[in-house]
Amino acid sequence: MSAWVHGVYEYLVRRTKPVKSCISIGVACKFSSGNFYALQSVQQVQVLLKLLCIYQHCPRRQGCRANKYRQRDGSLRSPPLLPALGAAKYPTPSCMRIKTDRTVIEVLGKEESELMLKYHLENKEHLEQWEPTRKHDYFTLHNFSQMLSDNHRFLDNKTAVKLAALTPDRNEIIGVCNFTNIVFGPFQACNLGYSIAAKHQGKGLMTEILTSAIDQIFREFNLHRIMANYIPTNARSAAVLNKLGFEREGLAKSYLQIAGKWQDHILTSKINPQH
Repeated sequence: MSAWVHGVYEYLVRRTKPVKSCISIGVACKFSSGNFYALQSVQQVQVLLKLLCIYQHCPRRQGCRANKYRQRDGSLRSPPLLPALGAAKYPTPSCMRIKTDRTVIEVLGKEESELMLKYHLENKEHLEQWEPTRKHDYFTLHNFSQMLSDNHRFLDNKTAVKLAALTPDRNEIIGVCNFTNIVFGPFQACNLGYSIAAKHQGKGLMTEILTSAIDQIFREFNLHRIMANYIPTNARSAAVLNKLGFEREGLAKSYLQIAGKWQDHILTSKINPQH
């Protein structure tokens, strides 16, 4: 895999013209006339997507656009988000506000950053065993304001849908669910991540939230597959995914660095019942 990654990356940064790529599992990705790299797994597709992202801002690339985004202090501001691959044929979702029996689910903006900060501070110890190690500046109003300000841009570009479930009076965040790494074309899939406040565990709320959110994502984006992975010791997450109809597909060894160490993950997915 390392040789494959190195070869693709070197090809990308040495090109003088932009790369236009198309991706399909088990078929091929064409980088130039007569040059093909077979894609045999989802992992290779994910690596390729990261390489393409790096390539867009690599200083070695001829005609590099990095200076266009350089600020007076020398730092780089975020470049404009690119639409998800193959997203052009799918209309932008008209609305992302869902009501369930006990919650209101929607894409929050930066005006709700205080609510989001409160959620993460109150559940810091509860969530840290299931999340990457967070630095101190993560738990700041500035950080969450910046993160939430991007939410609607992600939605418009159909690259991610980051939802928060609130109480009906909108005074508290119950939990969050994020549909990320959205890819269209022959793949038509995304990843799902979620969390719920410690005090709301055991009430069936996470199942209620995800049931409605998944239905909405399948309907609005016409995705074929939603993938969700969990640490084997996370019994609650396993139970929720089982209730939602996710099927186990395998075990990925040393898959993600969670709580400061590389941990195995069980891979699951749910297929769009309309497909």
